[in-house]
Amino acid sequence: MKLFYIFSIAIFCSLTLGCNAASKLVGVESKAYFNDGEFVGLMNLGDTITNIELDYSLDLSAGGELQFKTCTDVRNSNDATIEPSQYHLLRLMKVNCIAAEHFIKAKHAKSVLSYLPEKITVNFIQSLPLSAVPDLGGNSLQDKKGLLITDDSDFKILTVNEGSIAVAISGDLVVNYLVMAKGDFDKDGFEDVLLRLDWYVDTAFGKGFDLLMVSKSSEKESPVVTWRM
Repeated sequence: MKLFYIFSIAIFCSLTLGCNAASKLVGVESKAYFNDGEFVGLMNLGDTITNIELDYSLDLSAGGELQFKTCTDVRNSNDATIEPSQYHLLRLMKVNCIAAEHFIKAKHAKSVLSYLPEKITVNFIQSLPLSAVPDLGGNSLQDKKGLLITDDSDFKILTVNEGSIAVAISGDLVVNYLVMAKGDFDKDGFEDVLLRLDWYVDTAFGKGFDLLMVSKSSEKESPVVTWRM
């Protein structure tokens, strides 16, 4: 009888703990990550912002080349001096440098809680807000409400890769959502993700690169765009 009582208590505790574990929504611990394979021209990421080493160049509109050896060179560059057909490449370098700077600031921190997927998924992209699109001018993106998948009937998944997902939005806008870095960038104790948006307009000549910081501080809430470049 005594053994039966102990066994019954063990089962009860196991079931109770199981129920509590299922109902308690807990994030997983995660360390900062940087997608250096997507940083064209990166030679050495280094441990500080000033130690980032590059080997990249763009054509000048007046002839010759502009060399980039550091992210400071990129930040101090004058868009007006660059060959117009390469404006988008300078934008890419600026986006990558900012992502690298965020990562370097966050990489020495201890593991933080994450409610973001370990790898980018279709469900995650579909759960992004309507503001998580390239800034093409016009109406403020902050005024957009709802989710990409539910509010855009033309939303279509094109390709799914290890670290990126390409979609078509509103028919002619193609956006590749690429994970550039992960870490606690806003210092709130929860992991954020920096998504690089490589985009082009299928029916025109427009193309470019945007950078979004997406945050999620609980299991139940939807991802939010907390910063953008």
